[in-house]
Amino acid sequence: MHVENGSVVIPAKAITDCLVEACQYSGKKISGNLTWTKKFESGIALFENPSLNIEPATVGYIDCYCHANGKRGSSTRVMRRFPLIPSWETTFEIHVLDPIITEAILREMIGLAGLFKGLGRYRPANRGTNGRFELVELVWHADRKLVA
Repeated sequence: MHVENGSVVIPAKAITDCLVEACQYSGKKISGNLTWTKKFESGIALFENPSLNIEPATVGYIDCYCHANGKRGSSTRVMRRFPLIPSWETTFEIHVLDPIITEAILREMIGLAGLFKGLGRYRPANRGTNGRFELVELVWHADRKLVA
């Protein structure tokens, strides 16, 4: 569980990685063999960890017998405690730096990320059922000041 200023947060890197994984999953091409993966790896940025506005003390947990090094198939196992947050909502800013990434593509990749990749432990990307999310609202600002 990640905590900043007394509130549970989602690491910005986790959201960025989730979107990149969604691009890989989609297999959608820009042209020829060029896919959206590289564009999302370097063409988007999240500068802040979005807060869930949840106090850490109120978060439940589950104890799991897991691989010691975090890799499936290793022989050593240890008990680990993971947070359980049954539902959450947050707002965050994605800065689109690459002008080839349009609102429609961003919306599509967020949708794929939420449905097929997810965030957190035991998410769909890791053959789990937790961590799915959906986009409620996307507000697009097309001034691209960071690109200039």
